[in-house]
Amino acid sequence: MGKLLLSIKFSSISSLDDLPYRYSPSDYWIRAGTVKFNTGGVVIQVAEVKIHPLHSDFNYDIALLRLSSPLSFNDKIKPVLLASTDLPDGTPTIITGWGGVSSGGLADQLQYNTEYTLNHDTCVKRLNTLADSMRCLDKSAGNGICGGDFGGPAVANGVLIGISSFGVNDCGSSLPNGFTDVVYTRDWIRANSDADCSCSA
Repeated sequence: MGKLLLSIKFSSISSLDDLPYRYSPSDYWIRAGTVKFNTGGVVIQVAEVKIHPLHSDFNYDIALLRLSSPLSFNDKIKPVLLASTDLPDGTPTIITGWGGVSSGGLADQLQYNTEYTLNHDTCVKRLNTLADSMRCLDKSAGNGICGGDFGGPAVANGVLIGISSFGVNDCGSSLPNGFTDVVYTRDWIRANSDADCSCSA
């Protein structure tokens, strides 16, 4: 969870783990402008879901959500810039979400942690396989994304570089976490969101 804003109309990006196909867009709502899972901010219904046409398990794991009414940007609700180039290995990256916590259950308040960029070849070696549309971030044991975090942002140097997609083994594994690669999928994001969106770094 921990969705990220792209623009005012197509304002949320998610992984498909968060969007079961059996539901219609009107079954979804987004909450923005709060760090609380169930309170505060503004709540807006989703009007349309655009799923990447090449989506499959652990590949092109991305969808765009169009809202039924526009969001108003303020000091708590802001758009995110899309990364246009890869960053050097070891770049600190902030991940956020309301997923599972060590005390059990899901978090009520938004959680964050730091992971670190790795190049794709290193990711493939660490994970044995990884689709071109995906990337991984390195972390220490006991840290990283957990169930309920999928679809959340990975932001480095103020730009969105990834969308959380999967973890390997349990939440505390020392293996890297998997993310949809924003640089790789950037053209599709831009082509399927607001034409007037200035959303690239």
